[in-house]
Amino acid sequence: MKQLFQSTVDELEVNGAGIALCLKRDVREDAAPKAGPAAESVTPISAGAAPVCTIVVQSPAIANFVASHPLRDLAFCRCGDTVKAGDVMGLVAYSSYFPAVTAKQGGLVKSILVRSGAVARFGDGLFEIEVVE
Repeated sequence: MKQLFQSTVDELEVNGAGIALCLKRDVREDAAPKAGPAAESVTPISAGAAPVCTIVVQSPAIANFVASHPLRDLAFCRCGDTVKAGDVMGLVAYSSYFPAVTAKQGGLVKSILVRSGAVARFGDGLFEIEVVE
C-alpha cells in the first residue's frame, strides 16, 4: 500500500471471479505541511452568507494529532476547505490505533488549532468550522 500512495497511480482496479476491488486516492496538490503554525485562519465563506455559528471539533482522546495519512503527505483538510458532516479532518494516534476525527457539521474550515504531531488532550479543540445558512 505504501508504494501505491507514493506512486503516481491515482486509481487501481482489480476484477476477478466474483470479486471487484477499486482503490482511489485523493490527488489534491494543495496539501498542508505536517508541521505548520499552531493556528491558521481564513476569512468568512462569502460576504453575502451570514454565519450561523462557529463550531469546534474536539479531540476524542488524549493522543497525538495527525493532519495527514501516515502513508502520504496530503492533509485531510486545510484552512478554507469546505467540509461535509462525516468528512475526515485528521486522525488522533495512540498506541497503534488511529481513529478518525470527523466533522460533526458541514461548513468552512476556519482554523486549525493544533500542529500535526502535537499532543491533544480529551476535549481539546482541533478545528473550527464556520457553519452558514
